[in-house]
Amino acid sequence: MDTLAILGGEPVRERKIVPRFVPTEDTRRRIDELLASGALSDFYGGPWCAEFERRFAEYHGVRNAVAVSSGTCALHTAVTACGIGPGDEVLIPTSCFFTAATVVLQQNGVPVLVDCLPESFEIDLDAAESLVTPRTKAILPVHMYGYPSDIDRLTEFADRHGLLVIEDACQSHGARFRDRPMGTNGTVGCFSFGAPRKHINCGEGGMLITDDDELARQIRRVANKGKDNGWFTHRVMGFSYVMPELNAIIGIQGVEELDELVVVRRAVSDSYDAVLRGTELEPAPVPDTLYHSYFRKVVLLPERFAPIRDWVVRAIEWENVSAKPPHAALHTIAWLRERLGPSLPASFPVADRELARVVDLEVGPSMTAEDGVVSGQAVLKVWRWVREHEQEAFALAEQSGRYTDKGPLLTVSAAR
Repeated sequence: MDTLAILGGEPVRERKIVPRFVPTEDTRRRIDELLASGALSDFYGGPWCAEFERRFAEYHGVRNAVAVSSGTCALHTAVTACGIGPGDEVLIPTSCFFTAATVVLQQNGVPVLVDCLPESFEIDLDAAESLVTPRTKAILPVHMYGYPSDIDRLTEFADRHGLLVIEDACQSHGARFRDRPMGTNGTVGCFSFGAPRKHINCGEGGMLITDDDELARQIRRVANKGKDNGWFTHRVMGFSYVMPELNAIIGIQGVEELDELVVVRRAVSDSYDAVLRGTELEPAPVPDTLYHSYFRKVVLLPERFAPIRDWVVRAIEWENVSAKPPHAALHTIAWLRERLGPSLPASFPVADRELARVVDLEVGPSMTAEDGVVSGQAVLKVWRWVREHEQEAFALAEQSGRYTDKGPLLTVSAAR
């Protein structure tokens, strides 16, 4: 068996695939026009920002889109515009990125954490039933990793309890449930364009979409310092969240390329499936009702190998493949637990069990189906070594400690 790179062997891939944005000629021309104009931003959002909004709304089949400066700003704007205020409760899956909770806290609302479903990591609506109170005002579903939530069940739940639905689609650009795009199935949908591996990456940015015209006006006010267009138009307390013009131009290219890029990501996912088929890491099939857009590819270690998950991630990274553990579950973040108080359950059984097994893997951008085969082979190489050297793997994991994205273990490419 080949020696693992983390133990001194040769990595499967010579160097890591670094996600890069490659501007088209149209994008270069638009940027040149912008620079020639000298108008890099506008107090109310400039013409390129408006064009990005128009195209994004058209892609999703909705009437309104409002561009903002980040995905977190999109969520905060949505929560604010929807009227979440002191004491209002919002149901949120504990398995998501923590900003979904912090934006509720910013409005003095109460994030009510809910356990998740296995495999999809979406909010468990059965678990949420007992958490609905007279103060519950909204549910904030998060479509993790590009995996669409069950919109039929979500809509029925929200309608029955009279809840607003604030969709966090920040990782699910291009994903669909029964041909319904994520972000279009509730009161408002929120998107992020910030991380280098997002389907649409414009350096930093976000978008809100809705068919509610009055809500769209309120969203635009909140994102524009609380003002309508015009000098003396102060309407509500707001924030400075307008998207710069350069980011909007890059975002326009992202919309133009989105469908094609999702097809490529799905092909990369298929490559992982083919390489890992028949092993204990073989991913579960995605239901036919869902069109997964694969922000990242998730594989699950067998449960008894969960204690060494972080070491497995490190070993895969040394093969020059991007791998990560999931973000911390919300109920494990110390300051958030302290803020939410003693009523927060000590554990969330599904999230605790399943997130401990997660290894999430690169699928793009800047990857092809062939690259997916190589990445899958790296995962398989590490897994076979772990299975044949189980005792040594556990000892190495104990020595290494918890995963960190800083430090010498991530400098292998530079060292070579």
